[in-house]
Amino acid sequence: MGFDHVLFIEASQNTQLEELQKEIAKKLQLSSDAGQQDIFNALKTKNIVLLLDNIWEPVNLVRLGIINPYMSDNGSSKAYKYKVMFTTRSEDVCARMEASKRIKVECMEPDEAWVLFKHNVNLAVIESDEKFKKIARQVMNKCGGLPLALQVVGKAMSNRNTIQEWEDILSSLKNSGTEVVQGVQESLLPILKFSYDNLPRNIHECFLCASILQWLRKDDLLELWMGLSLIGDFVNLQQAYGKARHIFKNLEESCLLQYSSDDDNVRLHDVIYEMAVWIASDCGINMNKWIVKEYDKFPDEIASINAENWRFANRVIISGKVELLPILTHQCSDLLCLMITDIHNLENIPGGFFIQMPNLTYLDLSGTPIEELPKSIKCLVNLQYLNISSTEISSLPKELKYLKKLQYLLCRDTKLGKTQRVTHVMCVQEIDLFHFLILSTSNMVSDA
Repeated sequence: MGFDHVLFIEASQNTQLEELQKEIAKKLQLSSDAGQQDIFNALKTKNIVLLLDNIWEPVNLVRLGIINPYMSDNGSSKAYKYKVMFTTRSEDVCARMEASKRIKVECMEPDEAWVLFKHNVNLAVIESDEKFKKIARQVMNKCGGLPLALQVVGKAMSNRNTIQEWEDILSSLKNSGTEVVQGVQESLLPILKFSYDNLPRNIHECFLCASILQWLRKDDLLELWMGLSLIGDFVNLQQAYGKARHIFKNLEESCLLQYSSDDDNVRLHDVIYEMAVWIASDCGINMNKWIVKEYDKFPDEIASINAENWRFANRVIISGKVELLPILTHQCSDLLCLMITDIHNLENIPGGFFIQMPNLTYLDLSGTPIEELPKSIKCLVNLQYLNISSTEISSLPKELKYLKKLQYLLCRDTKLGKTQRVTHVMCVQEIDLFHFLILSTSNMVSDA
């Protein structure tokens, strides 16, 4: 159609302008650090169409590097073919982007929906009997013509081979009391939750961790799963990785997760993310069960924001620009997992910080500039996993000997010297660690 470049860019709920620029630069084969001016120069005399998929906020096309279509090299007026198309769930975004034409994407008609649904189920099974086909159509109707629901529910049903199983699922969907209505998230989530319920029970928590912490790399997720005892019964790391790959495959085949080999990160649909958050909060009943917060302003004192809610939390994950950790004055008995990661302004951990966390089993302090662990670490008598990688810690406190249940200690890229490592391998033997991992910059020093 006469275009020099057709650029298809996928966005998501929290995509930043810089990330979109990187994607465009990659499509144009520019350097990875190409910015607004580089993209502008590459496109200013070209005919282009830019396709932006799934944007949640208006995108500033000038700051993105997309040119004024009527300006040539010498500033004279010359029209280039210049089209921008985008998809969004917000009419407000359409207005603020000054869209000249809007096309509302309707739900699929029943016949179209049936074709997509059959593509994702075991077709031979549902076409083997008219009663089977009738029940399958009823299940399909509960998806309300939404492609994502049709795909996810269809995949979840692909291994159900009896009429009784399908009737049970249909009854479950009917009892949820919801019909999918386009644009109504609340009605879609219970339907999609069926795909979560259909997962093997032992990987439910794996899915929630991978979905809610979708910025983690695949290897980081493996360590998280191991540390939370979600992967067990393995002899060595190679076997653990094998189990993790099987879990990822199961989640991908269920259309719940996608894996990007380009940056080694997990990908998932925004609605799947919302479903995971909803499930993790006991279907919206306990919104403080998982506290996940990235502080992007500076300075920011966590104590003044949400420390009060920690007493109800099972997981607390914080990152960003933080100077001070809260002084906890109340017992956090339900807190099992605490991740304070990639915080470059945090100078120290308050002396009594860990006193109120008697049941904590997982602690990740990686990527923080802390220089030592406080003596109150000895209070974490149920701790099984401790990650101090990429910190300024140069020695381990003798209080670690009180951590009788510790199974994993990760310390990549720290200032721990050889003498310190030898000393604490001896300490490990004294406290009878089951698994002990001390990792240097490039290799594993000990795996016992």
